[in-house]
Amino acid sequence: MMALAIDSPAVVTQYLLIQLGLGSAISQKQPWPIVANQEPPTPDDVITVRTTTGFDDGRIMVDGEDLHHYGIQIRVRSGDEQRGYEKANAIHEALAKSVTRATVNVNGNQYFIQCYSHIGQVLPLGKELQTTRFLHTVNAVFPYDKTN
Repeated sequence: MMALAIDSPAVVTQYLLIQLGLGSAISQKQPWPIVANQEPPTPDDVITVRTTTGFDDGRIMVDGEDLHHYGIQIRVRSGDEQRGYEKANAIHEALAKSVTRATVNVNGNQYFIQCYSHIGQVLPLGKELQTTRFLHTVNAVFPYDKTN
């Protein structure tokens, strides 16, 4: 049985996306900062990962361990509609093709991700209210376990 996860699915995915080179930590002040759970007012181009509803897969008969896929939503906000769509699509492709048996380090905790599945297509949401920034989302589920 793996150790219980202590970082949320959003935070684990945030660190994975940074590890894959799809953006940076907000503290680095580089293009496309990636944050978890709370979207900052600036910059215009930002990626926010939120935890959503997942689903149970059942239990292992030998030890009773619960099997679960955790849900996430990745929201891409951009000042340019095409650039935002392209970034959201790059994230979709990376989750679908580049994440297989991945290890992610989050503040000294190590997590194992088998893969992302049920990955939705890029969903354009139009413009934010009160701004001219465009929004796109990608939803997925994944199992993960703490390994240390």
